Amino acid sequence: MKISNNELFINDDVTDDVYEKIKSFLYGLDDIKLTIKDSSICLDEFEIPDAVSSFKLDGCSFKTQTKISNLNYGRSFSIRNCKKKFFTGNVTIQNIHCTEFNIVENYGHDPFDSLSPFIEDCTIDYLTCNIAQPPFFTRVNFKKKLKINSAETDGDHQLVFKECKFHRNSEIFINSPSPVVLTIQNCSSSDEIDNYNSAFFNASNIVIVKSLFISNSNLKNFTFSFFSIELKEVEIENSDIGVLELSTIDDNSNKKNTIYNMRITDSCVQKLNLKNRELIHEIDFSNTYFHTPPIIHGSNIPEGSIIPDRKYFIGKNGVNDASRYRALRFIMESQRNRDLEGMFFSLEQESLLNSKTKTKKYLSVSYLYYILSDYGTNYRTPLFILLTSIPLFTIIYSMVNSTTLSINLPLDWKLITQSFIMALKQTFLPFDLLRNNNMVSDGAPGTHIALILISLVNSIFSVSLLALSGLALRWKFKRG
Repeated sequence: MKISNNELFINDDVTDDVYEKIKSFLYGLDDIKLTIKDSSICLDEFEIPDAVSSFKLDGCSFKTQTKISNLNYGRSFSIRNCKKKFFTGNVTIQNIHCTEFNIVENYGHDPFDSLSPFIEDCTIDYLTCNIAQPPFFTRVNFKKKLKINSAETDGDHQLVFKECKFHRNSEIFINSPSPVVLTIQNCSSSDEIDNYNSAFFNASNIVIVKSLFISNSNLKNFTFSFFSIELKEVEIENSDIGVLELSTIDDNSNKKNTIYNMRITDSCVQKLNLKNRELIHEIDFSNTYFHTPPIIHGSNIPEGSIIPDRKYFIGKNGVNDASRYRALRFIMESQRNRDLEGMFFSLEQESLLNSKTKTKKYLSVSYLYYILSDYGTNYRTPLFILLTSIPLFTIIYSMVNSTTLSINLPLDWKLITQSFIMALKQTFLPFDLLRNNNMVSDGAPGTHIALILISLVNSIFSVSLLALSGLALRWKFKRG
C-alpha cells in the first residue's frame, strides 16, 4: 500500500484481511482520500477509518449486504458505477457527515444489478444521485441540495423519506421518466415560517408523481412545487404543511391536469393552490386548517366532498382572500349546497371587512350585520338575542317606573309584571306605546319621556332582529 498526494488507492478485493490492513496502514494519519476501484466488496461492515476525509468507490461490486459508516465532517463520499450481486448484495450507508455526496451509476447495468441504497443517520450538504432506483432515506439531515436522476424502468420508483429533516433553503429536485411514488413520514423542516427561505421540493416536467403521501410530519417551512406536473393522488394526514403548489395551466384537454384522489385530513396547510386542476373523485379535507383560503380558480370540487367547518379557515384578510372564498362559494352554489355556500359567502364578506381600518370596521353596518346574523345566513343568533332582550328591557322598564330603587326593598311583582308585558308588547307589537300609552299615564313627565324613548329603542331593536331572522330564514328556504 502506498499513499500518493494524500490518496490511498486500492484495487484488490476488499475482504476482512484487506480491510484490517487498510485500518492499520492509515492509523495515526489525517486528511486521506481513500479510493477503491474495480474491486469486490465482501464485507458485512465497512467502517471508514478516522484518517479518511474523502471516500470513493469506483466500479466495485457488492457481494453481500454491506454497511458503510463513519465519515465525520468529511469532504466527499462517492459511489460510482458500482453494482450489487443479484439478490444478495446491496449497500447501507450510515453516519456519514460530509459536504459532497455522490451516487452515480451507469444506466447500462442490468436493472437487477443496480444498487438501491439505504441512507441512514447522515448529514449531507450536497447530494447527487444518478441511479436506476432512488435511495431510501432515514433520519437524514438535508442542509442544501439534493438532486435525484433515475433511469426508466418497468415499475414505479419509490422515493421514501423517513424521520428526515430539511433545513432552511434546502432544495430537492427529482427527474425520473418512470412514475414516482413519493412517501414522507415523520419528517420535519425548520420551525420558523419563512416564505423566502423555506425548503423547496421541485420536479422536472417529465415526472409523473403517481402518489404523494405525507404523514405525521412538520413541514410548515416547506414548499412543494408541482406546477404543471402530472399528479395522480395526494394523501396527507396529521401533518403541518407549508405550501402545496399544485396549479397548472388552463388546458382542459391536458390529462396532466387531472388529480384522481385528494385527501388531506387532521392537518394544517399554509397555502394550497389547485388552480386549473381537474379533481375526479370526492376530496376529503376533514379537520384540516387552512391559513389562507385554497386557490381553486378554474378548478372544481366534486359533489360529496368533505369540507371542514368555518373555524378551519383561518385566513380572512383582504380582497385576495375574498376572491378565493368567492370562487369556493360559486362552486357550492352550482351544487346547491346552501350550507357551504352561506359559509363561504360569510367568509368572503368578513375578508372584505377586514381590509378596512379598525375604526371603519367596527363602526360599519357590515360589521353589525356580521355580528347579528353572519351576513344574513344565521337566523338563530338574532332570535336568541331578541328573546334575551325581553328580560333585559323588563328590568329597565321596572327601574324607570319604580319610585324608589334599593336592594333592601322587597320586589314589586306587580310592577315587574307590568314591565314584562310592556317589554313583550314593544318586542312583538313594535311602537305600541306610541299608539297606546295607558301604561305611562301615571308618574312624572320625565318618566313618560324616558319610557317612550326606551320603547322606541326596544321597538327598533326588535324590528331589526326580527327582520334579520326572517331574511335568514327566507335565504334558507329559498336555497334549501
